[in-house]
Amino acid sequence: MGTMKMHDDPAYAKIIADMPPNPKTGRKDLLDIITHLAENSNRQDVRALYGGTDDTAVRAQLDVFDFAALAPTVVPGTTWRVGLIDRGDIAFHFPLPPGPVQTIKITHRTGMKCRDEATGMMRLQQDLLGEDTVLSDYMLTFLRRCIAMPAGPQEPALPATMIIADLLAPHLPVLEPFLNSLPAPFTWQVAGPGPSTGPPRDDFPETYDGLIAFANERKESANKAYSIKLYELSAQGYGHGIEALSRAEVLEPQSMGPPERRLRAVLHANRAAAYLASGEASAALQDGCDAEKLDPSYLKGYIRQARAHEVLGDTGDRRTVLERALGCVNAVDALVVRSMLNS
Repeated sequence: MGTMKMHDDPAYAKIIADMPPNPKTGRKDLLDIITHLAENSNRQDVRALYGGTDDTAVRAQLDVFDFAALAPTVVPGTTWRVGLIDRGDIAFHFPLPPGPVQTIKITHRTGMKCRDEATGMMRLQQDLLGEDTVLSDYMLTFLRRCIAMPAGPQEPALPATMIIADLLAPHLPVLEPFLNSLPAPFTWQVAGPGPSTGPPRDDFPETYDGLIAFANERKESANKAYSIKLYELSAQGYGHGIEALSRAEVLEPQSMGPPERRLRAVLHANRAAAYLASGEASAALQDGCDAEKLDPSYLKGYIRQARAHEVLGDTGDRRTVLERALGCVNAVDALVVRSMLNS
């Protein structure tokens, strides 16, 4: 989990001083500050707090950069992929005088990435504070910077092809004029649907070892789909992995030990997360229950059930699940459960 420290930052102090108080309380409490920063995350001063790319100096350099001069840098066959990443949870520490520093956790921190497929290196990777929606102007600046001002020792360059994730297609009205202005032989295109989650359901391996390997492969590809918010596709991939393990158990039930049961529990819990992200709480609840049955020591089976109950409005059932978890998970995981019980 990332950490952002804003102690003694005059820019932070000015933003908070200028923000209006909560009209109901007349105060500027922690959640008011979080809300204000999230709602104004496209502002230059707010982005500067977490190293955003839209500061005046960067924009000024990009405005005078000669992108046309990069034509000789294009190497045939090179590909860059541009898309979204889910950066997970982030903790912010905020000074709220005269009291102590307080901490709050925001989930679903979104970022942008541009990856060079030939080298495997990230041309650029940037976070977007407090939003799941990428603003078009931010995206444009990100594209310009990954070409002209990449991270680390990389030089300004253009690929032969830039592939834009299909999730970013709504931003094309802003991006297209810039992309079309770049010199040949550079080309760009919008990707099709996300990473494949595997073969059709009637095309599984025929051996026990092959099915176990297949289930692990489907888990990884489904994780990739989930990371770019293709939740339906990721749920399908986890389902393929679950079915592969079911077939393996039919072939060699004696070989299905704790590692295989844990893998199957993980797949159910991961699919539950995809269902929750898609608004399918009832399906997520069933997968969470299945994960618990397969491996009662696995924390995420309980967490998925608890969150599904929360979405469904079943607060009593949520507490029952968490209390049941305390008797099954290890001491470290029990701390997480107690935290959820107290929230």
